[in-house]
Amino acid sequence: GYGCDLIIPFLTQGVSFFNEDNSAVVEISFNGTTVHDELNPTLVTRFGNYENRQVSLIWFRLKSGASAVVTVRAWATP
Repeated sequence: GYGCDLIIPFLTQGVSFFNEDNSAVVEISFNGTTVHDELNPTLVTRFGNYENRQVSLIWFRLKSGASAVVTVRAWATP
């Protein structure tokens, strides 16, 4: 098994992702095995937004490219 790439220490109400790379494609998983989304910088899927999605663990995997930078923003209401 792979370790989680990002741990958010609270249950989210929403989360968004942005692939800042110009060529690398990044896959996202919320359970470590299933690919739930793909951030492709050449398509509109460069950005992913999940409203009303509770997550606390996120795995990232490069589908193509040598490296990438992904911005993650998560929020919750008290």
